[in-house]
Amino acid sequence: MKQTLTFLLALFIFSGLFGQTDCRVTIIYSLNKSIPSSYTFKTDPQPEGAKYQWTFGDNTTSDSPSPTHTFKIADSYTVHVKVTGLQGNVCYGELQEKFEGGTITTPPAVILSGKGKVKDLSATGGCGLVIVLENGTTLVPIEMVPNFLLKDGQYLELAYELLKDRPSGCSAGVSAKIDRISEIIVTAGCKIPVTFAINSTTPGYMFKTDPQPEGSKYAWSFGDGGTSDLASTTHTYQKTGEYLINLKVTDIAGKVCSGELKQTFTVETNLPLSGRGKVMKLATTGCELVIAIENGLFLIPATLTTDFQLKEGQYVEFTYEKLAEKITACTAGPDVKILTIKEIITVPQCKAYFTATNKLWSDPAMMKKMVFSNLSTGDIKECQWNFGDNTTSTEAKPTHEYAAFGEYKVCLNITTVSGCKSDYCASVKVEGLPVVTNCSFDLVVKPKPETLNTFLFNANSTSEIKTWKWSFGDGQTSDLKNPEHAYEKTGTYEVSCTVTTQDGCTVKRTIKHTVLVTPLKTCTGAINLTLYDPTDNLCNGKAIVKLLDETGLEITNVKYLWSDGQTTGTVENLCSDKTYSVQVIIENVCQKSTSFTLLSKPIWRASTVDGQNKFTVVSPKEGVSYEWDFGDGKTLTGTEVNYNFVKDGTYQVKLNAVAGGDFSEYTQEVVVMNSITGTTIINGSELKIYPNPVKELLRINFGNPVQGSLFIDILNIAGQKVYSQVLKADGFNQAAVNIQHLRSGIYFLRITNGQYLIADRKFIKGN
Repeated sequence: MKQTLTFLLALFIFSGLFGQTDCRVTIIYSLNKSIPSSYTFKTDPQPEGAKYQWTFGDNTTSDSPSPTHTFKIADSYTVHVKVTGLQGNVCYGELQEKFEGGTITTPPAVILSGKGKVKDLSATGGCGLVIVLENGTTLVPIEMVPNFLLKDGQYLELAYELLKDRPSGCSAGVSAKIDRISEIIVTAGCKIPVTFAINSTTPGYMFKTDPQPEGSKYAWSFGDGGTSDLASTTHTYQKTGEYLINLKVTDIAGKVCSGELKQTFTVETNLPLSGRGKVMKLATTGCELVIAIENGLFLIPATLTTDFQLKEGQYVEFTYEKLAEKITACTAGPDVKILTIKEIITVPQCKAYFTATNKLWSDPAMMKKMVFSNLSTGDIKECQWNFGDNTTSTEAKPTHEYAAFGEYKVCLNITTVSGCKSDYCASVKVEGLPVVTNCSFDLVVKPKPETLNTFLFNANSTSEIKTWKWSFGDGQTSDLKNPEHAYEKTGTYEVSCTVTTQDGCTVKRTIKHTVLVTPLKTCTGAINLTLYDPTDNLCNGKAIVKLLDETGLEITNVKYLWSDGQTTGTVENLCSDKTYSVQVIIENVCQKSTSFTLLSKPIWRASTVDGQNKFTVVSPKEGVSYEWDFGDGKTLTGTEVNYNFVKDGTYQVKLNAVAGGDFSEYTQEVVVMNSITGTTIINGSELKIYPNPVKELLRINFGNPVQGSLFIDILNIAGQKVYSQVLKADGFNQAAVNIQHLRSGIYFLRITNGQYLIADRKFIKGN
């Protein structure tokens, strides 16, 4: 709900006010849309060149003609003003009113829950019995559930509130109010299972238990003097025999569980193992050809049982035994006996692919010029393009201008250094800039000040209007843009306007307008408006209007006349970016009117043109001012501005739209990379990946064309990096990554510029 806007009009009208030596002025104020609440004050009248002395009743002053002030405490205050004119004449004003204070309401308490153990910390100054939670937090219970007695060693389940503003005197923990508590009875002999498995890559056994609470401590004993404090551990026995394995697990709250296993374990010195790796030549003394297996270890092939010839650079799959004694002089790894071995032949892969766009241009004359981005994979040696209009090219990334708009079949054939060949064809549409046609407009009627039954008429549209045809409902017409019209008789009239826009659209709009029976004076007091913004681009806004007397009380015997014909104090189905006006009438006594606009969220986008970052409002509204805040202390105004950031980084860019007393805002995050990419901006929210799931090529759409180096990593679901690539971007807005070699499953694509994270996206690799 929007803040309530209160408009106070002058209580009296004085003529020749500043011709007197001692006179009175009226103080007018309005509540601003801010947190904490603030008020803007001014006088009526407000003579040009006068000097002002304000006092606000809270020991603060101001000499501004129209100061803005925040009261620290909500209370009644008497505001005084002294106005000195250019001729030395002095006038005074006084206003007593209740104003909102600047204190922000404390949020409601947050109820937390957890489990923990009672500990006696009486030896620590200011402490007694405390509760140590499983997450490590120590609670000092200064407010307790009635009739519950804490005892040292209890294991509890509880709900609590943190009271950080109420110190307990115990430095070991944080104060808390216990809202609910119960004791958990832990049965004696908490048992957990112990399991084991034979390692497939190294000698020994892998021991583990079921998942335990986070932060638990482990104590393993393997029955041969060996121990470990890991959650899941490996142990190798030196002799075959029966051993008793014991495990003790202690959680953060002090709860202890244990498990044991008695088992016969066999020691095999020549346990057959298997692996894959690359044959390498090391410069280490005594080392020649070694095998670097996938887990990072080096194996020294001391003996081979086959006639296989090891060569540097081979990728091999093999089985082996570790030798009990060292044969070679190479200390880079253990000596092994190769039992079976074969070479894995990798076939060079290549894939032709491209994208094409003419969206880089804003000049209609350039729209037949298409920019082609070559996203093919492989070490490309030759390219052959066929643009579908009997023209060809051998450039790697050509730009081609077509003679006419239309749809063309474009083909790309590539050949890599290794001889791999691939081709790709796609349909390319060459079309001009889209023509946006908007025929809608609004009618606004406002009374002309101090003129009997004379009104000002306006037709507001986001498109440029070329012609107007007005009908005022009394037989009179006009073709002016903003006419004024005086009615000779009172009554309700149907006012219509037919407009023709620059796009050739012609549309008519009709509203009902009421002219009062007799001219009424302006009511004293104030109009109070409560506004509810439309949501989801629907006309579901709402406004509630009240007429208040001079003391702030609501006047009930009133009538309402809205610009859209409604006659109630509450109106609904209001639309964004439309101006509404309302007359509030006390029959045969007085009337007062006001108007307002419900602004929509100002959508904007960022792009880079000729090295300049351009920030543009999408569909700007007439009569709305736009203020940009770039998140680095710099601000600009306008519907389209150019701004380059000084430093690389991530910025929250906010756009404020302001029209009269109403405003709206929209914030987006941008990543700035002046030193990395020629675009300087990549909007992370616009970056898309597709298809998903994917089998071969995972395509990336950056939203804007990019230039420079981007770092692409693919991680599996365990967080391990399985693929990396440096992407050399050259003015394209799309790229493709070949993930055909990955196994089926869930993966994460991470894109950085070497310093800042640009995007993190999840995708599924299909079969």
